[in-house]
Amino acid sequence: TTQALWLEIICTFVFLFASIWIAFDHRQAHALGRVVVFSIVGIVAGLLVFISTTVTAAKGYAGVGMNPARCFGPAVIRGGRLWNGHWVFWVGPIVACVTFYSYIKI
Repeated sequence: TTQALWLEIICTFVFLFASIWIAFDHRQAHALGRVVVFSIVGIVAGLLVFISTTVTAAKGYAGVGMNPARCFGPAVIRGGRLWNGHWVFWVGPIVACVTFYSYIKI
């Protein structure tokens, strides 16, 4: 769970940084164009999920969720170990969001 928690925090932070910093910064979005910005955000999200699944390679771990709602359904249906470690998919993005917000404000 420790490795999964750190992966959630890091991958969510990188995703927020790539998507918000590029997509919502009008200077970047205007200079690069919509197609390039959306492509960058999509590639970053895909790479983060790919990296997270290859780094852990643990049975039953599907990689970072970066969205707690996406992980809630499987945890409710399957229960057991998925439900016991489900807190990682909520705490990780919350910590990453607070860290990203603090970074932006500083």
